[in-house]
Amino acid sequence: MATLASTSRKHVLLFAFGAVGLLNFLICYYYYPLRANYIEDSVGVAGPVSSPWPPSVPSIARQAPSPSRVIRIYQHELACYSNRCWWLQHPNDKCDYRCMFTGMGKNESALAEADVVVYDAIASRPREKQKHQRYIGFYWESPAIHKMLMSQNYMSIYDFEYSYRMKADLVDLSSIVEIVGSFEHIATWDVVPFSVKKKNVMITSWISNCDVTTNGRIPRLEQLISLGVSARNFGRCALKGGSSLSQYHDLAWESRSPNYSALKNKSLAIIGATKIPFENLYEGGVSLFYYAAENSNCEYYHTEKAWVALNSGAIPIYLGSNVTARDYFPENSMIYLADFNSTEDLARHLVSLSHNESAYNKYLEWRKLPLAHHLKSKIDFALKHRNEGQWCYVCESLHRQFNRRGRVSRVQDPKFCN
Repeated sequence: MATLASTSRKHVLLFAFGAVGLLNFLICYYYYPLRANYIEDSVGVAGPVSSPWPPSVPSIARQAPSPSRVIRIYQHELACYSNRCWWLQHPNDKCDYRCMFTGMGKNESALAEADVVVYDAIASRPREKQKHQRYIGFYWESPAIHKMLMSQNYMSIYDFEYSYRMKADLVDLSSIVEIVGSFEHIATWDVVPFSVKKKNVMITSWISNCDVTTNGRIPRLEQLISLGVSARNFGRCALKGGSSLSQYHDLAWESRSPNYSALKNKSLAIIGATKIPFENLYEGGVSLFYYAAENSNCEYYHTEKAWVALNSGAIPIYLGSNVTARDYFPENSMIYLADFNSTEDLARHLVSLSHNESAYNKYLEWRKLPLAHHLKSKIDFALKHRNEGQWCYVCESLHRQFNRRGRVSRVQDPKFCN
């Protein structure tokens, strides 16, 4: 009996030690990461609290990187559209860390030899990688439209997410400076006078992608029209009840405006570091408001629409993520649909502003003020890390995180993307 009791006690102790070990494992590898995500998401929802910034390079380094090592990067054939991966074909040999671009396409031997392969996370599904390899999955579209981007199972093949999201492993904010540059031109840009804007339709919009949307941006605008707020869309989407009137221009003001006269004869307006179609810029600016509506409401998904509106001199009416928007735009510069209990309340506010020049102009005061730190830091980061600078940022990030444990885990939370 004593022997049996002793054996039982040993089994109990072994079981207890095993349970404690298992509990520690679960806490370290599952609870803490989940809690970190929960806390960050909760803070984002609570209000306009700036996220940790800037992510100059990821702070987690499993081991000290070796500057002498060369990481070979290969780009899958479908990996880039537009100029988003321009930096890949233009390596920078002045970086502190060494990476080498080995080509683009579907060359099997080159794919097998690469240390890192860049894939479009929407357009292509990569094969299972070799042990020595790391995969980058990039995207710039909304996860609400491409729902597989919110799937942990789908994204788990990638080691690094490369996107506009501040929770991504590799962050790209180039879309900000593509439109606004350094913001230095804003203070000198001539805003169309209130008296001229009053003679036009109240809202200008520029929506051409009519069906790919999850937030009802066209019906919302049509509801405003039904409440007596005049609007016109220059894009391909027809507006029920929308105005067909041409825009009113004050020729006397245009002739003495240095900005307008300089841009009138150009098909594209040179603004900041990029080009904006003249029609978007000026035709938008001759209305009181510019309907800047994303195709969905996803955190960190803030496209060129609001930036064009801010450049134009109209007040943007913004439809998009209310969780992160205020971290991306100047304070008191926009009207957020999410701030109103109903479309009727919004319509009353717009009509009130249209009759009160002093209240209207308060939304334009930001143009003469220094940029808030949360926005300036993003612009500085984007200017530093675009083109050749982006190559150095990505290369150093890969060196620092190449041997880390785990795969892409912080995918877009559906709670904040719809």
